[in-house]
Amino acid sequence: MIAACETICIDKGFAPEDLYCFIDYSSIPQKNVNLRLQAINTLGLISSLTPYFCVIAPTSEHKDTKKAVDKASYARRGWCRLEQWGHMCVQGLDGMYFFNGATGKLEDLNDTSAHGGFDWMKDSICVFAGEYTNPENRPEMVDVVLGMYGMVIQKKESSTATLYQLIEESFNTVFPSEYFGDLPKLLEEMISASDLEIKKTITTHKHLSTDNIISRKLSREATAGFNKPLVV
Repeated sequence: MIAACETICIDKGFAPEDLYCFIDYSSIPQKNVNLRLQAINTLGLISSLTPYFCVIAPTSEHKDTKKAVDKASYARRGWCRLEQWGHMCVQGLDGMYFFNGATGKLEDLNDTSAHGGFDWMKDSICVFAGEYTNPENRPEMVDVVLGMYGMVIQKKESSTATLYQLIEESFNTVFPSEYFGDLPKLLEEMISASDLEIKKTITTHKHLSTDNIISRKLSREATAGFNKPLVV
C-alpha cells in the first residue's frame, strides 16, 4: 500500500504529505454495529470524493481458508464492488488502478488479463451478486446503493454516462427485486421531478426515504469544497 501511494504521488505530481488515504477495513469501525452501519452508509460519499481508487491485491493465500486471493478474488467480493461503485458514481471510470507489486506500476483496473477474463466494470456494479463471508450483510447495503445510484443519475449526461448505461443493461441484477422492489425507478422519477412532484411521490410512497436525495446534495456540496488529493 505504501509503495502504491508513493507511485501515485510520483505519477500525479504531488508530495506524499498531501495525500489522504481511506483504507476500506481500518477506516471503518468494526466492533460497534451502529458506527459500522453509519460508516457503510457514508461509504458512497467518501469514495465519490476520491480522485484515485487503487486496488491492492497481491497474489497470496488466505490465512484461514487457504484459498488463493488475488485481483480475481477481489473482483468477486461484494464489499469490494460497493467501494468501486462509490468512486464511479461521481468520478466515472477514470482514476481507477490496480497496483502491480512485481513491476511497481499502476495498471488500468479494467485490464482483464490479470483477473481471469472478467468484464471488470460490468461485474463491479453487481454488488448483490458478489461473494460475502456473511450473506446477511446484503440488506445493509440497499440504502447506500440507492444513494449512489442517485449520484449516477445526476451526472448521467457527463461523467457517469458509461456507468449509467452499464446499469441499464444489467438493471435486474444490479437491483434485485427482493431487496429493492420499485425503489430505483421511483428514485429516478423523483430526481427528474420538480419539488412539488417530489413531495407528491414521497406522500404516495411513504416507504421511500428522502435520504437518497439528501445524499446526492451532500455529495455535490462536499465535492465543490474538496481540493485535496485522496485515494481509496
